[in-house]
Amino acid sequence: MSGNRQVALTRGQYWLLEAVTEYRIGVAGLSDEDYYTEALNRSSHGLSLDELTDTFTAFLCDGLLKLTTGESNDAVDVSGLDIRALILSKNRDWRTREFWYGLTTSGGALWESFAQPRWECYMPDTGCALPDETNRYLSRFTALHEGTIDLHLMYLNQWLVSLGKSPSEVISRSRVEPWEATYWKTFETGCQVEVRIPEVADDLHDWGTYPTALSHKFNEWYTMHM
Repeated sequence: MSGNRQVALTRGQYWLLEAVTEYRIGVAGLSDEDYYTEALNRSSHGLSLDELTDTFTAFLCDGLLKLTTGESNDAVDVSGLDIRALILSKNRDWRTREFWYGLTTSGGALWESFAQPRWECYMPDTGCALPDETNRYLSRFTALHEGTIDLHLMYLNQWLVSLGKSPSEVISRSRVEPWEATYWKTFETGCQVEVRIPEVADDLHDWGTYPTALSHKFNEWYTMHM
């Protein structure tokens, strides 16, 4: 397959690519709609087991997807594997799951040709580290441009102040060379901002008031969501 819009993808084919744009996911459970709609919060790929097996196998053989194990990014040789059995596996525990799948550079380029991602608007989900001596969480945000992070912090600080909390405090700003936007997509340079954030997880209601404008902004960095 060639990574351009002249290639036609079915809904199921696109689903398999889009599902792993940011993170690899386990092969086990791909045939279980109840599992991936609940655990992965995704709509149905609409493929029968035979169609799913054939499509997944074809993408592996075409070099658009690859299987990995554990934390390794090295592709697993699939020549002797029973792909259907892997898909039907009942091992859904991420701690013991053996096989994961993700995009190759070619698979990512094909997805990009359809999704038209705006990488300048993308910011990986970094989460928060443990509190420091000031009882504030240390977090490092990365993005292609500092403006993306500053926009995030603006919404974040508005939310924190609305909760009666102190706003986040910028500790440092630096360049990242190279910047790994995802496990398969790398840019020559990016930006990193380290901040201290007050603890807000004591009350689950706090997270329920997280600004939807912020969520929407960073969930719409590409088209064709499934």
